[in-house]
Amino acid sequence: MVLGDATPAASMSKILTRKMKISVNCAGTYYKHDAKLFKKQVQGFCDEISITDNHIQGHQWKNSPERKDVTKESCQLFPGD
Repeated sequence: MVLGDATPAASMSKILTRKMKISVNCAGTYYKHDAKLFKKQVQGFCDEISITDNHIQGHQWKNSPERKDVTKESCQLFPGD
């Protein structure tokens, strides 16, 4: 999972996938206002895209092995293409 500011998270997802051949399960950002651009940038580089405006929720979702403490309703989730 790659989670952070929109530009660095998108860039890291691309680097991991293209250069290091590492599969990215989920790429996410805290900036809902960049959601369309972020989604466009990471499509095809991850299985799932997470957009949230709550930093704490994002970290809980990222760090929870079963991800039960943050629901799909609290973070907008989009399936990757």
